[in-house]
Amino acid sequence: MVGTIGKQTKVVHGACPHDCPDTCSMLVTVQDGRAIKVEGNPDHPFTQGTLCGKVSDYLDRVYSQQRVLYPMRRVGAKGSGEFERISWDTALNEITSCFQQTIAEYGAEAIMPCSYLGHEGLLNGLTVGDAFFNRLGATVTERTMCISCTSTAYLMTYGPTHGTDPDTFRHSKYIILWGCNALSTNVHLWPFIQDSRFAQFKNGRANKDDEIKSQ
Repeated sequence: MVGTIGKQTKVVHGACPHDCPDTCSMLVTVQDGRAIKVEGNPDHPFTQGTLCGKVSDYLDRVYSQQRVLYPMRRVGAKGSGEFERISWDTALNEITSCFQQTIAEYGAEAIMPCSYLGHEGLLNGLTVGDAFFNRLGATVTERTMCISCTSTAYLMTYGPTHGTDPDTFRHSKYIILWGCNALSTNVHLWPFIQDSRFAQFKNGRANKDDEIKSQ
């Protein structure tokens, strides 16, 4: 808890659960057990109080009437958006039946779990279901289908490095944003780029003043 606003209101520290290296530090105002406000933590050294567009409206999605909280079975044509709510037992029984039928007809490797991180985070994103699918004999995937091509291109271009530390951008003479809209996809990096531009401007001005003095 960061601080108390009222008798039943408090502000708690949180962190964005999305699969993003920024890992935004969040301040969540909770009133009577319900979150009523989400904002960035200004004391966080990297995200500096800024949340991206996916997280700034987090409450709208958490408490949305359209959020899926129960198993749903499609009852209309695919793409029609027609579903009916079913019980957990019914859902598990139907999945079990489909698995058994697939294994009997094609073998267990015909079942392939497709998942990665998404917004699930490290605790249940990488390993959830592994023991089950391993026991089932299902096809094993690399679990990085959404990033394999990007990683390959990165390694071929930059080599085995984790990239540039944002704190060192101020020492860069040139910064090239190649195929990247930083304000849209890497909003927290932009202030470091701006700081670098300002540092280079100051350095260039200082060198020019020294040159004038020497003349």
